[in-house]
Amino acid sequence: MTDLVVSVRLTAQDGGLVGQIRATEAEIQGLAKAEQQAAAAAGALRDQTGGAATAIGQAGAAADGMAAASRAAAAAATGLAAAQGRVGDAGRAAVATAGQQRAAYAQLGLQVQDVFASLSTGTSVFAILAQQGGQVAGALTGLGGVVGLSPLSSQGRWVQLCSARSA
Repeated sequence: MTDLVVSVRLTAQDGGLVGQIRATEAEIQGLAKAEQQAAAAAGALRDQTGGAATAIGQAGAAADGMAAASRAAAAAATGLAAAQGRVGDAGRAAVATAGQQRAAYAQLGLQVQDVFASLSTGTSVFAILAQQGGQVAGALTGLGGVVGLSPLSSQGRWVQLCSARSA
C-alpha cells in the first residue's frame, strides 16, 4: 500500500485572514481589560452606594433625634410658660395680701387709739370691750387671725374676739 501525503502551506499577509484573527484577538484582550475595569468601577460604585445608604440612614436617625429634641423643647417651653404664669399669679396674690395686711394694721392702729382714748376718759373696760372688741377682732382677722365668739357680753349680746393663728 502506498501512502499519499499531501501538505498544504498557506501564506498570508497581515491584511488577510491572519491579520483579521490577530486584530480580533487584540480586540478581545481590550474587551477583557474593559470588563475588568467595569467590574472594578461597579465594585467602587457599590461601595459608594452602600456608604451613601448608610449616611442617609444616619441622617434620618439624626433627623428623628432632632425632631424628638424639638418636641421636648416645645414641651419644656410650655411648662416654662405655665410656671411663669403661676409665678405671676403668686406675685399678684402677694401684692394683694400685702395690701390687705397694710389696711388691717392701719385699722388695728385706729382701734387701739380708740381704746386708749376711751380709757383716758374713764370709760369702763367692759364698755370699751363692747364698743371696740368687734372692730379689733375684725382688724386682727385681716392679719390672718381666727374670729370666735365669747360669752363676754354687754347688754346680753355676744362679743367677737380674735386669737392669732400660727401660719
